[in-house]
Amino acid sequence: GAVLPFEDINDTPKIDYAKCTGCGICVSRCPGLACFVIDLTYSEDKAVIKLPYEMLPLPEKGQTVKCLGRDGAEIADGEVVAVTEPSKDKTYVVSVAIPKDKYDDIRAIKVVC
Repeated sequence: GAVLPFEDINDTPKIDYAKCTGCGICVSRCPGLACFVIDLTYSEDKAVIKLPYEMLPLPEKGQTVKCLGRDGAEIADGEVVAVTEPSKDKTYVVSVAIPKDKYDDIRAIKVVC
């Protein structure tokens, strides 16, 4: 695959981008929840970020969620466009449409009930 082997679970994942197809398998399989995918082609003003998600409640497609930065601060609202159930792992992949100008800042979501 595109994810290069690493010795320790705490190592930062390294990607061979020449082999990466954007499939997102790495997002659900990364044991440290460190992999995510950014799709800048979603629309003119929105990007989609695919994030690993292991919390409850699980968001639903169409739901508005709070998008958080690395420090946990709320940055923007996002719309859940897909929730992919894991095939072998316990980690869901949540795809969220976000403001395109915030793609480099958003790294997590918070479900608001």
